[in-house]
Amino acid sequence: MEASKDLLQGLLKGDTWAYKQLEKQTFPHHLNLLKGDKDLAWDLYQEAIIEVLKILRQRDFIIPTTGGEKVVLSLMRQYLDWKRLDYWKSSNSKYTRGLEGNNSLFESSINPEEELRIKMLLKALDEILEKMSDKCRSLIEMKTMEGMKWNEIYPVFNAKTESQKTRLRQDLVNCLRVLRAKLNDFRN
Repeated sequence: MEASKDLLQGLLKGDTWAYKQLEKQTFPHHLNLLKGDKDLAWDLYQEAIIEVLKILRQRDFIIPTTGGEKVVLSLMRQYLDWKRLDYWKSSNSKYTRGLEGNNSLFESSINPEEELRIKMLLKALDEILEKMSDKCRSLIEMKTMEGMKWNEIYPVFNAKTESQKTRLRQDLVNCLRVLRAKLNDFRN
């Protein structure tokens, strides 16, 4: 296997071997948690990798001299968790459809440990969001949970000029960094 930093550098350069290595280390567990639904797993995996690559390519992302692989794997696993949670929470999810009044968010066939972990993560997410500013909470909810487009969000915050729009997008990035850090604290 390539050195740790090489996985990170390989992804940044778009090297095929790096993508295959990342897939090898993250996709099987992700697929298993989705009960072998390969199409769904690939859809969520592709969404997660796009988000991870956006973070890695940010100008202010500091490329570590050691532990690059750990950083990449941690980010990817976190985003896969979030993508699965988003899917499971959605109204179209087979895991949540028709379960009102059932005291369980998920089908009983989901591993009880995984269900407990997800419930704890959702509770932590709710608690963290409650403590965030109204602006941060609203931005995160609109963009990531409700899937609103920026052109729908700008009027809500009265962002008319390009500088106001850029500032709003940067606010979301900063809010997500805080959220990520607090969720990572929760996981550790």
